[in-house]
Amino acid sequence: MKEVENNGMKFTPSYKKNNKKRIEKNTKIDKKKIIFFISFAVILILVVTIFSIVISNIKYKKYYEFEESIKKYGFDEIYDNKTANTKDKITKSEAVKIVVSSVYNTSDIEGISGGNVEEEYNNSMWVEFAKRMGIITTTDVNATNANEYATYSDVIRYFTNAKSKVLKLDLDTEDKGIVKDINKYNMDEKFGILDMVNSEVITKNTSKIKARKNVFKGQVNEIIKNFVENYNTITIQNEKLNINKDKIPVNESEYPYTVISVDKEAYEIEFNGKENKDFKSPVDLFKEQKEYYNQIKNNTEGYYNYLLNIDYITVSEERLKKDLRKYLLFDLNDEDVKEYVKHVKDNKIKISGSAKVQLPAIYFDGTYYRVRTKIDFVVESSNTEKNLLFLDLKNGNDKIYKDKEYSFYIDTYMSNAYGNKTLYNVQKGFYEMLAEPLKSKIEMAGE
Repeated sequence: MKEVENNGMKFTPSYKKNNKKRIEKNTKIDKKKIIFFISFAVILILVVTIFSIVISNIKYKKYYEFEESIKKYGFDEIYDNKTANTKDKITKSEAVKIVVSSVYNTSDIEGISGGNVEEEYNNSMWVEFAKRMGIITTTDVNATNANEYATYSDVIRYFTNAKSKVLKLDLDTEDKGIVKDINKYNMDEKFGILDMVNSEVITKNTSKIKARKNVFKGQVNEIIKNFVENYNTITIQNEKLNINKDKIPVNESEYPYTVISVDKEAYEIEFNGKENKDFKSPVDLFKEQKEYYNQIKNNTEGYYNYLLNIDYITVSEERLKKDLRKYLLFDLNDEDVKEYVKHVKDNKIKISGSAKVQLPAIYFDGTYYRVRTKIDFVVESSNTEKNLLFLDLKNGNDKIYKDKEYSFYIDTYMSNAYGNKTLYNVQKGFYEMLAEPLKSKIEMAGE
């Protein structure tokens, strides 16, 4: 600021002094305003962020419970990113894949599609199969829109189509007044929503579905869990899931599910090989092998049903080897067959019985796949109490059968050839496979 000289003295005019103070004052005010506005903006951002998190948690929280079930059943692996994360969105083609996987309980489309299909776009093999099954139409999902986000309505419609076209079940489309915004949807959407709500496949936010918004995985996870459990698509051969608390085994967590037809005592028997590092419980194995459970059941029961229905009049070495070959990983030992057939004929042995796999009690003991199987048989004729079952003669110790009727559990052995996932029976004697030797009533000579 320029000073003025008067009589040899220098001084600053008062108006200039006042102007300086005014500038300094205004500068301080501007700084305070800036600090205030910055602080306000930061607080506002924090409030909005916290509010958004709270709203988001409220929106998603009720769906978190379904993630564990989806993982247990192995459906998390079906999502494109291999996770059932509640907040994720999914594409239209991904939605089709999860519907087909849920209905057929498979992660491998080649197993049900009839052969290899060229992947023209993401999940196109699943999409083309779904079209053939009537789950979707050509316009629903195609190369143009396959990667667009799916809406809640899309997923609902695909699942209800699968219910009616694949499972051949009637839809419950009665409007019971539960869904308040039902009249805003077209007929297809309305029928799908009403059926899902009425059948309790959808149980969350049923008052206002908001079906035309992009779906998130939490909503899909709920539908998957309730759909596969309500319609028993994760079991095989029409087995019904067990919901009776009195029949739930104490080790329920070791199984992906339990079924009505299996007694809980069968589930509660200890597994062999739990100490092995490669051991896999039924709940762990199910995720990897569920596509093969039908084959495992048929192969196991076919083999042991044959061995439990032996008649000294009709049995022969040639027939035994020929009939059992298809169930076995390796051919029967000629000497074992010859010795057993002679023993049966010499002692007029006739037994009749059945074998029933106790699904899903299948586990991996670290070396072999083990299949818990219930054995029931009756001794209809025999001149001896010794070695009535195949391979009882092996290893030199006689097996003694003093009763006429038997019922016990065995953990059968199965394995597969290199490069082949199909499991076949490995030959073992009944006695060495006993899950409960003390309750079986089979005795070993000398014990």
